[in-house]
Amino acid sequence: DDGEPLWPDKHDLEALRAIRSQIGEYPWASLFQQHPVPRGGRLFRSFARYDRLDLDGARIVLAVDPAGSASTKANRTVAVALAVRGYDDALTADLIGLRRLQLEPGDAAPVLHAFQQRYGEPLNIEGSRDGISQAKALHSIDPRLVINLVPALGDKYTRATPVSAAANANRFRVPAYAEIADMTDEDLTDYLAENGIKVRYLHSD
Repeated sequence: DDGEPLWPDKHDLEALRAIRSQIGEYPWASLFQQHPVPRGGRLFRSFARYDRLDLDGARIVLAVDPAGSASTKANRTVAVALAVRGYDDALTADLIGLRRLQLEPGDAAPVLHAFQQRYGEPLNIEGSRDGISQAKALHSIDPRLVINLVPALGDKYTRATPVSAAANANRFRVPAYAEIADMTDEDLTDYLAENGIKVRYLHSD
């Protein structure tokens, strides 16, 4: 069965659960279940949900995956705001803001600036070849944007593996009502307000 120890004298069930949460599904299936998962296989299960959000002690982190085109065949520009606690394997994150844009960079830049101003934190972008060029383009369009480039190590699948491990271990949560594919920043704002959750924005109108 999935998760059953193959060599219990070396790793009991409790130890295996800890290992699985740390290394992610792809290496877990290969190294500990003798059943490699295709790299095109599903990395993420359903997300954990929160009904009430407590921001005490959390730090706000913004991340953006920019797209270079408004074409309906292209990827969208996606920006997220996370309430983060802890570090490394103990890190947890709750989704508190989301923007999904299908715009040219010239139109996306002011929207991203407003998103950044709302939360008062820099925008983090992966420092891949495309990420660097898109960050430069966005900043040239709107110099008010504050952007941090985060080193990108390995291919996209490799970079997604620890993220999926955190999500599958319920260390990443979305609002209880949310359909992740359709959620907008405005939806989150309404949801938080309706539930009496006050979010302190550093540069809010």
